Amino acid sequence: MDVLIVTAPGSGAEAIPFLKTLDLPIAVLFTVAYTTLANRLTPDMLFYACLLPFVAFFGAFGFLVYPNKDWLHPTALCDKLLVVLGDRWAAPLALLRSWTYSSFYMVAEMWGSIVVSLLFWGLANSVMTVDEAATFYPLFGMGANLSLIVAGNVTHRLSELRASLPPGVDGWGVALQGLMALVVLNGLIISGLHAYLQSQVVPKVQAQRAAAAAAGKGVAAPKAKKPKAKMNMGESFKFLASSPYIRDMATMVVSFAVGLQLVEVTWKAKLKTAYPTPSEYSAFMGRFSEATGVVTLVMMLVGRYVLKRWGWGVAALATPTVILSTAVVFMTLVLSE
Repeated sequence: MDVLIVTAPGSGAEAIPFLKTLDLPIAVLFTVAYTTLANRLTPDMLFYACLLPFVAFFGAFGFLVYPNKDWLHPTALCDKLLVVLGDRWAAPLALLRSWTYSSFYMVAEMWGSIVVSLLFWGLANSVMTVDEAATFYPLFGMGANLSLIVAGNVTHRLSELRASLPPGVDGWGVALQGLMALVVLNGLIISGLHAYLQSQVVPKVQAQRAAAAAAGKGVAAPKAKKPKAKMNMGESFKFLASSPYIRDMATMVVSFAVGLQLVEVTWKAKLKTAYPTPSEYSAFMGRFSEATGVVTLVMMLVGRYVLKRWGWGVAALATPTVILSTAVVFMTLVLSE
């Protein structure tokens, strides 16, 4: 998603912090909408109501919006505004100049938070017991990083297609459409698997647990879930704010995100210098995703040893320590050219 913003005409990595700023009000609006839908829809319908709009957006962007980007982007208007307002408004105007790219960036950011974090883990928590979670959750984490390696390889290969295309063909456009087609396909597969899981697998598993408990095999029978009290938006925030644990976790997440963005913007600006075209930039990011997946898999194995040997506190300090030390080295090299 970064490639569209960083390599767009009149834009660059400096536009990303402005997009990150817009993420907050959008996230709040989604939270309000999600809370409203959760109070009105069944869990299955809520899953599809959150997933399918993303799938439709990515499909429309690849095959309808991107081919017509020159007609949709107000390039001439932004050029005039830049003359009037000055260069200090270049980054905010870049969001308007390539507003379809900006929309894609924000939706892609929400995809990871909503579909992966909210929908997947919410589904996993609803169908698994605590004992099963201890067994399967680490496997889910490893599978997520294996998919990162595969996705990075696919992105790299699609980005390299431009070398085999005839002159005049937008190689990056072809690669983008291939990626969006894969996103739509996988979104439909997720929907089908979810429907099969809820209609065929979950009822059988629940019946087996109940039968095992009745036979005295030591498996706890599924307890009837107590109806949860419905809370509005204000009550939900009040409940979260009343927990010191949640407040501390939120502070950690926000602090890490701020530190990471300060380094990441500079890093992506340097990447644009090294890989100025969308295809080159995307090909590099594909390889980078592969490397990230491999390193994360290794660190997951190392992390289990660290947790057993030194505990959660030492393991939790690893992330801020790494980002601080590498950021100091990176920024020093940037400043010294």
